[in-house]
Amino acid sequence: MCEAKVITCKAMVQWERGGDLREETIQVQPPRRGEVRVKILASGVCHTDWSEPRNYPSEKIPSGSTTPGFPVILGHEGGGIVESIGEGVSSVAVGDYVIPLYIPECKTCGNCSMTGRRSNNTCVATEDTQGFGVMLDGSTRFSVDKEGKKIEILHFMGCSTFSEYTVCPEFAVAKISKESPLHKVCLLGCGVSTGYGAVHNTLQVEPGTSAAVFGLGGVGLSVIMGLKEAGCTKIIGVDTNPAKEAKAREFGMTHFVNPRNINGFPLYDQGDTLEGAVWGANGGGLDYTFECIGNTKVMYSALACLHEGWGKACIIGVAPPGAEISTRPFQLIMGKQWTGCAFGGVKGRTMLPGYVDNFLAGRAPFVDAFVTITLPHTEVNEAFHLMHEGKTLRSVVTFPHEGDEEVLVHRQRHYKQAAIVFLHGLGGSPADWKGSCEWLAGKVGPNCQVVCPAAPTRAISKNNGEQMPGWCDVYAAWPLTTSSQDDTKGLSDSVASVHAVLDRLVAEGVPSERIIVAGFSQGAATATLATYSYGKRLAGCLNISGWLANRGSFAPNAENKATPIFWGHGRRDDVIAFENQAAGAAVLTAAGVPVLAKDYDVDHDASEAEMGDILHWLHLTLGWTSA
Repeated sequence: MCEAKVITCKAMVQWERGGDLREETIQVQPPRRGEVRVKILASGVCHTDWSEPRNYPSEKIPSGSTTPGFPVILGHEGGGIVESIGEGVSSVAVGDYVIPLYIPECKTCGNCSMTGRRSNNTCVATEDTQGFGVMLDGSTRFSVDKEGKKIEILHFMGCSTFSEYTVCPEFAVAKISKESPLHKVCLLGCGVSTGYGAVHNTLQVEPGTSAAVFGLGGVGLSVIMGLKEAGCTKIIGVDTNPAKEAKAREFGMTHFVNPRNINGFPLYDQGDTLEGAVWGANGGGLDYTFECIGNTKVMYSALACLHEGWGKACIIGVAPPGAEISTRPFQLIMGKQWTGCAFGGVKGRTMLPGYVDNFLAGRAPFVDAFVTITLPHTEVNEAFHLMHEGKTLRSVVTFPHEGDEEVLVHRQRHYKQAAIVFLHGLGGSPADWKGSCEWLAGKVGPNCQVVCPAAPTRAISKNNGEQMPGWCDVYAAWPLTTSSQDDTKGLSDSVASVHAVLDRLVAEGVPSERIIVAGFSQGAATATLATYSYGKRLAGCLNISGWLANRGSFAPNAENKATPIFWGHGRRDDVIAFENQAAGAAVLTAAGVPVLAKDYDVDHDASEAEMGDILHWLHLTLGWTSA
């Protein structure tokens, strides 16, 4: 075994309670005896990553710091590859695919040793150290240099997956199939397994039964997924956000109750209450309920909605510090049961490999259904915002590992094809613009190609945007002269030529919804019309210092009316008047197209700031990243 060395890498670090995470260049020590160092490719962003360090920060003050609990590297839903192992490690090897476990499975402690009815997943092997943010020997493997001073960084939940590399005890990683797409199965490290496992492990739901799920976020939907698989015939979802109903029905929910609007439900003897509405939806008390919020009042509701004699309520949500639950003893005397679970009762090393195998075989748990958006690690704060706005089930952040062949091979194998079709204009050289597109494509991932058709557009007459540019071979004719700008194609032929390029890409296996049509100047005019007249849904459009031709008659087709466009204007543009650019963006907005229009202090060109904004738009609007 080669001696492992200190690794310098990127990580997102929280420096203070409630503060945003900041990218830092950190050092990760080699694994010690019984430890493994893991190359993290992707990590889910869970609500616990936001709430836990705010509500329950470590009391330990790291060396070099003056703040208890900080700095710390968060994250606990990771997927990675074993990079090195410490002395005595035998259950995993370098190159194995693993999921770090915030609840380990040592298989030897008193809890792990229990069998039969007392079998459980509450391993205590790390209970004396994990809450303090340190490894079993009381030290940390992370540090950062600040102004010549070394500062230790604490671990989080034994995982710290918001880092390119992390270190875990051997018994706190689950070895999974090397066929796994790590940017998807990482979610089995917490949320999906928690809800899914609560159904199958904790309550062991039987076919033909009824259940209610309070809270339709990622955990709640994973409960619904498990209930459907278990054969539950009536699945009632409860949430105050009506926008969540449609997605929950896709997962298997049969009835929806909004506590803010309980009209229309027969209320039975529970009265005009949430409990009455849920009883009414079911026609009586339920066999099972699941609380997935962390609200003590809702925990009571979950108990109250049960059928007397046998109903069981499972508490999954984590309540705020100091919160207590209460009920009338008669509820329990009548046979209703309150229970709960952590990590869905899942024994990570034993069960997660099977969960992954089932997913790879096309069976539940369907983890890919929970990935709403994939972002680069630097956007993790934005992922928290999206989570709180209710716009995501799960965001996944990925890590660059630039130049790492092992990571490149994984991504080439598992990530979707994509393409950027770019149409040149008459400003700047074609090579420069192609290079810019290739830079963007590199940020999207190894499977994104740049296509530059050999016939971009040129201007005949802008005439306030009412006439379309013609068509000339900018690449072949560069540098352009007056004689090289003779028109060879008109408007309809120009758009048809772009559509032919798109058809070819789709025929080659690139999904149309993974193709962006982009253009600069005159090329942007054709790119825009080609996008909103193409017969299949496209990912988006980029209009850089261009305009909208024939804007008086513009109308997007049904396939692409919802396709977003980034429109960058130059305030000092002396080729295409700023007013003409802005007018085109306004027409698209009025037509219902999602437009992000920004202006820059440049002439007929794109600034570095604009390219950065375009990349940000790719990440947040389209969910495109190097993953």
